Amino acid sequence: MKPRLSNYLMGRHSKILTMINLAAEAARKLPMPPYAYGVIGFSVLALFLYLALRLDRD
Repeated sequence: MKPRLSNYLMGRHSKILTMINLAAEAARKLPMPPYAYGVIGFSVLALFLYLALRLDRD
């Protein structure tokens, strides 16, 4: 007796959904809003640029 293709696909589909659900539950929450990381990163880079230009005066 030959297995049906639909049964095979349904078995694969449920395994994929299970993996997606497990991955979604393991997601971490950020300690700050995403824009805060951008503001902090921009501030640090601007400070480094200021210091580099300030120290480069000859």
